[in-house]
Amino acid sequence: MSNLKIPMVVISFLIICYPRPLCAAEATSIHPQDSLVVVTSSAPMGKRAGNGFVIGDGTLVVTAHHLVFEESEKGQHRIAGLVTVFSPYLGDAADAEIVAADGQLDLAVLKVPWKGHPALTLADANSIVLAERVEIIGIPEILSHLLHPAAGTTLVKDFNVQHDNLAVDFVAVRQQIPRFISLSGVGQLGDGWSGSPMLLAGTPKAAGCFTRLHWTKGQKLRSGQGPAITQVKHLLANAGKAKTLHPAEPVLTKPKDGTDVFLTFLQAYSYYTAQKFESASEQIQSVIRLRPDSAFAYALAASITEHLGKYEEAEEYYLKALKLSPKGHELKIMYAQFLSTRQPDKALEVLHNLWGSDRLKPSVAFSMFNILANRGEFQHCSEFLSEALKVNPNNAYLWLNLGACYLHLGKPDDAVEPMSKAVKLLPERGPFRGQLARTLEKIGKLDEAEKHFRELLKIEPDNPVVHMWLAGFLAKHRPSAKEEALK
Repeated sequence: MSNLKIPMVVISFLIICYPRPLCAAEATSIHPQDSLVVVTSSAPMGKRAGNGFVIGDGTLVVTAHHLVFEESEKGQHRIAGLVTVFSPYLGDAADAEIVAADGQLDLAVLKVPWKGHPALTLADANSIVLAERVEIIGIPEILSHLLHPAAGTTLVKDFNVQHDNLAVDFVAVRQQIPRFISLSGVGQLGDGWSGSPMLLAGTPKAAGCFTRLHWTKGQKLRSGQGPAITQVKHLLANAGKAKTLHPAEPVLTKPKDGTDVFLTFLQAYSYYTAQKFESASEQIQSVIRLRPDSAFAYALAASITEHLGKYEEAEEYYLKALKLSPKGHELKIMYAQFLSTRQPDKALEVLHNLWGSDRLKPSVAFSMFNILANRGEFQHCSEFLSEALKVNPNNAYLWLNLGACYLHLGKPDDAVEPMSKAVKLLPERGPFRGQLARTLEKIGKLDEAEKHFRELLKIEPDNPVVHMWLAGFLAKHRPSAKEEALK
């Protein structure tokens, strides 16, 4: 669950909310809980986990934007994480592609390779506008263990789906299309509920996606909130993916061991994120025995085995995963990172073959940086970074690495601009500001350097290195501040 607190603002929407008789339950062979999935993502600043739900032909997953993107709390930095989806119904997991997203709505739609997976049908605009109540279903108990691995790495052994039935406070509408749903109260909603479907009460139809708790200006908790499902239709239409909203026939049969394998999969992932690699290895081996055709199982086994220092075995797992998923772009990036220190030429070959995809350029350039920097090929590296920044100019890591290239090329004056952009995009990231301050000091811009050293001290007040940097700067350039430097 996101901790982001949103002040109440006046919005120029047409708000419609009036009584309507509740719909009777509709006959369906699909249980809503069969559509539930767990969504995890990994980015430089950490890992996230939350709910998601399958729609359309089984290849689409709706979830919260903040679960799959890393964003700055104070700047404009934003990058997509590496996303994985775990299916309790199938007892499997797969890398997912973000095909549509809206940060303002906190909404994202993912693509997974599970055509025929049980999926929720989508409520129409009129039904959403007139809804009096919604039912929210999710698996917060399981997710709490993924969100807080330090509290213990043993997952619950039962797959418990929790339900909450809440009244609709209002539905915000823009241009006759429902935009978001605000609930009256919060019920059980909280940690581990983000990304859960909001169903029209008494039906299997998705009306929206719960994403966060809403706060008033006085920080008094008011209600739960999330985008209306009509926004998913709009995003997919803009992305050219509207056809995948049509249900698929037939629906995939649920394996008898689906839930058990799902829990074992998550246990392996939980141990992995807690860096308990021996325990993670035991669990993932169990998954591989039961799901020998799961590319992600082999990919996770490869990463676990790599951390155990068994590099030949890890490569075997990577190759098995690639054989099962030859078009797995994220998998290929992971494999290239694995090869980067042992077979850098082969790693570069893998990355060069992915360069044709604009979507992948930021991730590919980030991986190339480490290899080319170790070779001293900073000019070549800067060209890749500059090209990737055309795709995502809000990626602070790429700007910082571009500045580092200019530094190594003997162009510290040229390094200041990209480093400054990195700091502006991600101002709360201390190391970025420290690198900029030291570069400014190097080219003699002492007033600017001091400003950033002092700001860095506010960000990391308990970091002794930061204190040493400021003390060293003052002792060298500000003799009048000798006493402060000694402190």
